[in-house]
Amino acid sequence: MENGKEPWALLLAGGDGLRLRSLTRELAGDERPKQFCRVMSGETLLEQTWRRALLTVHRANVMAVVTKRHERFYRSQLSTIEIPQVVSQPENRGTAPGILYPLLRLADLAPDASVAIFPSDHHVSDDRRFAGHVDRAFRAMEADPERVCGTASSWSAAFGAFLDLIRDCLPSLFDAFAALEPRIGGPGEAEAVAALYRRLASADFSHEVLAARPGALGVIPVWGVTWSDLGSPERVLRVRQQLEPRIRARASGWSASL
Repeated sequence: MENGKEPWALLLAGGDGLRLRSLTRELAGDERPKQFCRVMSGETLLEQTWRRALLTVHRANVMAVVTKRHERFYRSQLSTIEIPQVVSQPENRGTAPGILYPLLRLADLAPDASVAIFPSDHHVSDDRRFAGHVDRAFRAMEADPERVCGTASSWSAAFGAFLDLIRDCLPSLFDAFAALEPRIGGPGEAEAVAALYRRLASADFSHEVLAARPGALGVIPVWGVTWSDLGSPERVLRVRQQLEPRIRARASGWSASL
């Protein structure tokens, strides 16, 4: 790609993980959201997602969005994996604000970039094969820069295409954040963002943006890869049993209570 248009990865790690709380409490002994928990292996879901993203973008082109009140869970992890750009929301208000805020941050860094969005609570069976499909999505986006291209566990688009889609579907949300643009990167950003989040309603990117504009979307078929959004203890148990028979015994304690 042309200089200045290299792809970026945005890792979504700001959710509260409530649907999986019974399992993560069993595994970690505390209330941490699932993205900061070693659900599938010796790495947390966030660490696995970071490694997956590095198969498609340069290390310097990774941004993660987190939520401030989870800091005790993510501080050491982010320090270890050294994600170069971290956007901390004062509150979790759903995936639409959680995507829009870091995209506005990215506007200052790489306004012409293409971006792949990776949720940090998914399992992918073959990261390298999956990364090849993400690369296909980036190439498809180059041919049609106004379209958002979806794969099994990510969405890719030119930077402006994501912003245009949010502006069209959630104009009030977009305008509220656009008013912050002069503050982004400056000394008053944290206070202005905190004031905005206090009055924001939750908004879901998949339901209120993507599903509202199907004509703007393109879907990339994915072969040879299975995935799960790990949205329930039952799904996690099913994947863990497929991955490693030894996990079955360790999982039996909490699966019996499902």
